[in-house]
Amino acid sequence: MVGREQELALLVDMLDRAEVGAGGLAVLTGEAGIGKTRLVTEWAAEARRRGFVVLMGRAIDSGGSLRPVAQALMEAVRDRALLDAPALRPFRAALGRVLPGIVAEEPIASTIDPTVVLGEGVLRLLRAVGGSGTLLLLEDLHWADPDTVAMLDSLGAALSTSPIIVAATVRDDSPGSWVARDLARVPGAIHVRLGQISYADATVMVEQSRPDLTEAQRQLVIAEGVPLVIEELLSGTSDSSRSTAATVPESFAELVHARLGLLTDEQRRVLSALALIGGEPDWSLAAAATDLDEQSVWSAARAAAEAHLLVAEENRLRWRHALTREAVAAVLLPPERSALAVRAARALLARGGEDDESAAADLLAAVGDRGAAAEIRLRQVGRDMTKGAIRSAEQRLDQLAEEAALPVQVAMERVRLYTLIGDANRALEVGATALDVSTGDDHAELCLRLARAAIIARRWKETEEYVGQAGRPDDARSSVLLAEAAHGAGRIDVAVEHANRAVERSEVDQHPEVLCEALCIVGRLARLSDPAAASAAFRRAGRVAAEFGLRPWRVEAELGLGTAEALDQEFSAKLVSARDLALDGGLLLQASGAEVILGEQAYVTNGTHGLEEPAQRVLDLGAVLHSPYLLGLGDLLLAQSNAVPGRERQMTAKLAAVEAHGGLPPDTFAQIWAVRALPRLLSHDLPGALLLLDRFAEALMGHAAAAPLHQFGLWVLVRTIVGENDAEARTALRQLPAGLRRANKGALQYADAVAEGRQGHRDRAEEAFAEGEHYLSPVPYWHRLLRLFTCECALRDGWGDPLSQLRIDLVAHERNHDAAQARICRDLLRQAGAPTRRGRGDSDVPSALRGLGVTSREMDVLRLVAGGLSNGDIAQRLYLSPRTVETHVSSLLARTGCRSRQELRGYLDRLTP
Repeated sequence: MVGREQELALLVDMLDRAEVGAGGLAVLTGEAGIGKTRLVTEWAAEARRRGFVVLMGRAIDSGGSLRPVAQALMEAVRDRALLDAPALRPFRAALGRVLPGIVAEEPIASTIDPTVVLGEGVLRLLRAVGGSGTLLLLEDLHWADPDTVAMLDSLGAALSTSPIIVAATVRDDSPGSWVARDLARVPGAIHVRLGQISYADATVMVEQSRPDLTEAQRQLVIAEGVPLVIEELLSGTSDSSRSTAATVPESFAELVHARLGLLTDEQRRVLSALALIGGEPDWSLAAAATDLDEQSVWSAARAAAEAHLLVAEENRLRWRHALTREAVAAVLLPPERSALAVRAARALLARGGEDDESAAADLLAAVGDRGAAAEIRLRQVGRDMTKGAIRSAEQRLDQLAEEAALPVQVAMERVRLYTLIGDANRALEVGATALDVSTGDDHAELCLRLARAAIIARRWKETEEYVGQAGRPDDARSSVLLAEAAHGAGRIDVAVEHANRAVERSEVDQHPEVLCEALCIVGRLARLSDPAAASAAFRRAGRVAAEFGLRPWRVEAELGLGTAEALDQEFSAKLVSARDLALDGGLLLQASGAEVILGEQAYVTNGTHGLEEPAQRVLDLGAVLHSPYLLGLGDLLLAQSNAVPGRERQMTAKLAAVEAHGGLPPDTFAQIWAVRALPRLLSHDLPGALLLLDRFAEALMGHAAAAPLHQFGLWVLVRTIVGENDAEARTALRQLPAGLRRANKGALQYADAVAEGRQGHRDRAEEAFAEGEHYLSPVPYWHRLLRLFTCECALRDGWGDPLSQLRIDLVAHERNHDAAQARICRDLLRQAGAPTRRGRGDSDVPSALRGLGVTSREMDVLRLVAGGLSNGDIAQRLYLSPRTVETHVSSLLARTGCRSRQELRGYLDRLTP
């Protein structure tokens, strides 16, 4: 290493920081031959000496999407046990894009950015590799595809908190200037640009290698300033049979041309064909591209190596440098170039590899056969989209558009691409411009794709118009799209008619994917009124999807079946299997949706204690996917886990985070009011809770597709207890799809019991109560909570056996650490003349406070102080005298070292974040 000491020190400093978990992205740029590879080779050697795992990949011209990443990671997963790590499970399918044949799960097209998911998967895989850290070296990224660059961008800031360094070498002259620019803009990236070495450093290079040169030779070599050129010129002077001191070439290209002059015409043709194809020499194509026999090809290889145009390395022959290949290709005359390019393209297409097609298309386009090149690129666009190489697909489409090739087909693929990534408005705009010039089957296909985009954009009328313009009423896809549009517009009967027709037509057409979609629509519609029929439709969709290997529709069917079964049972193992199937297939949005439902079920079963784990899983996936929707749902679950007296501050903070995400569906925003109602409910403030629950119900009452949330039943019960328009509320819920849910049926029966008891109809009240018991049995936490307030009404109105039930439930409340419910239960028993004595308070004492001697009763007081209550309010709430409360507050101040009630509040907040 001569003249690069400062740059090497900067890179070694990155190793120092990575060893303490602060890695980063290094972008090394400079002209060809400036010494980028030599520098990173020295750097990699130092990394290995420190115990780093070093992984290396290289981009090549027309090398396909993510090639350098795939090449590097193949070495990392020689130990395949790495891929079994639980942290990698959601990302194994995405990793299948770069590790085909090693990762069993195939990547699946998704509306989320596949590059973001892949980036997270690569990051987690690199973390799992081990060693002092990981250095991922990706060379020659001026040839990289847009998806590789986007993946590195997605890693971005995450590297700064990982023992991982990613380094990219890029020529910034041509053709990859945009790559160098984009990578250098990645937040936190370190940009190292290598310029020509100084006169003094060049002198050192010459003196170390060839001290025997004359002064004239030395000056001629030193003047180049580019390490590769200096080395090659020195190499040229070392062999008197090829060059003399008096005839040292003036440039690298002239040197290569001089070396080519040592080959026969036949040998030059072989080497020129290989240079034209690009990448490292592919000897399997040489004979077909030149119409020479194998012996002639190997003779050419031997001669090229002897002329220092090729280098023998690790059982292969490679170009001495990318510049060497470019210089060889540049000597071809146009007729020679055209003839060789056509023959090489045919050979590539005959071999049929994906990278071969890219190289063939480039060759054909270069010699003017743009039509053939366009057809190849259009096929590649479809494959790119299938495997998630969205940016590569878009780049190919941009190239085709610039060449004005196949305009209708390009527009159709653009519509498909933008719809796939969720940019429906752009899809509609692009497709509409080509609609007037499309004809026949292309016109019909374009219309149907535009109708699909209109569905995503929730433009129901336009969907119907595009389906009409397609003129394919017997195509099952037309019926599917019309069913979706009618459902979105709230015309359920029309949607059912179209959905059933879609099932019939897809059966006739034997189109399993469309059949699955149609059956899932039938299931979703039936779920609004007939869960059994919905389950039957989803089961059939699942069978068809499993038979034909349609994982996305199998996940959709499992999710639908799980939600339908949960309406009747309050739990379905199908939701768990759907989540796991979605995780294994990389369908992270679907997995997150299942996780949210499972979290809601955990709440009604176990209360606030069951919410943190599912909430955190939803938040983790939301962060990976940059999804405000998932982040909002995760924060909502966390807010609900804090919706108890004494933790209102934490609840409010999480609800503020939910509102800050914006753009969330009505169901999510409506639940904010329901969550806010819970602390009031658990503080036994039913009128205050009802004001908030009314806001929840008003937001969703006209929303036909609202999720069957358990809070609907709570709203009806509280409204009946408070006695405001209760009959109207019960009727409204029975007419909603949410009224089909078992938990809400139980709440309705409890509400009926309260209403009947208030009218003095004891037998009817007890009969309705028994029905409520039956429906609510699968959700013990929710069951006890609703029964607590129902029993209060039974005590007041004189029906049933509420005292016995309250005594039983008190034990369960205490066992489950539901302090607020236990307090209300104890108060009701005391008011009924059946008090329960307890030697301690209701609250658990955190270990930090327990060590200070704080008692459970003092903890009760502390939580209420933190809630802003006065001593008088606390005394009334806990059935203590104000003087006793004052004593407890004084004790708390002394034990914690706080000087005021405000400091006590902050002290508790720090203990319970």
